[in-house]
Amino acid sequence: MAFIVPQTVRAQSDALGSWDVANFVYTPNSKWSFFFETQTRSQKLTKDFYYHEFKGGIGYSFPKKISLLVGMGDYKTYFPEGNFAPPLSAKEFRLWEQLVLNNNIDRLKIEHRYRIEQRWINGDFRNRFRYRLNPVLPINHSSVISNTFYLTAFDEVF
Repeated sequence: MAFIVPQTVRAQSDALGSWDVANFVYTPNSKWSFFFETQTRSQKLTKDFYYHEFKGGIGYSFPKKISLLVGMGDYKTYFPEGNFAPPLSAKEFRLWEQLVLNNNIDRLKIEHRYRIEQRWINGDFRNRFRYRLNPVLPINHSSVISNTFYLTAFDEVF
């Protein structure tokens, strides 16, 4: 015997939320780079912030369109209502190593990003491998230089 009980479930709020990102990149020369990024996310446009992350790293570029990066980040997720009010839903610390390979097919630049992550989520250790494909097609120049309009899309497999 089975009973069926109708139930309404909502996965997300229908309010307009936000995903705010700030990036800082410093490249003292053609080989070395340093970056810092912060993100916040909210269920409503200016309140109910439930997620923030801070991450940074050091990168090194080789002459033949290859770059390496090491990074680390702190990621915290709170319950949706409350503007970062305790308790935490998830607390994560991440270290990662990344290899980026770039190649061109005529005007189309194709970036392949390989990343290995070491993650500590609520104290539990996990590894993760990521691959991202990111083609970039310049519109008004033959390559991406200053003041270039371009089309891009990416997809990532975890």
